[in-house]
Amino acid sequence: MMKMNSDERKNAAELDLSIAQITTGAHGDDEQLRAFHRAIQTGVDLPCDAFVIGEPVSMLAFDYDGNQRRGLVARCRREEAPSTWSRQPRSSLRHNPVVSIC
Repeated sequence: MMKMNSDERKNAAELDLSIAQITTGAHGDDEQLRAFHRAIQTGVDLPCDAFVIGEPVSMLAFDYDGNQRRGLVARCRREEAPSTWSRQPRSSLRHNPVVSIC
């Protein structure tokens, strides 16, 4: 395991605090996913630039349809490709809340 420098520890602590604030009162995966979806809708101006697996993309929208197995869905566009829907790999919500793969 790599050691974090002080800036990385500060950023990790800030991320943990943000996740705790978003999921306060959320019980279970469905409520946590809904809480993250609300936080993204209110806190992220779309479209925005992002990277997915190191590739630059434009994030167009985020959705959650209540399917816990599917999780959060991000609609993104690569410059040379049309819009595609992608889904988050199922993993711990607290450690990987919005990772999308196109």
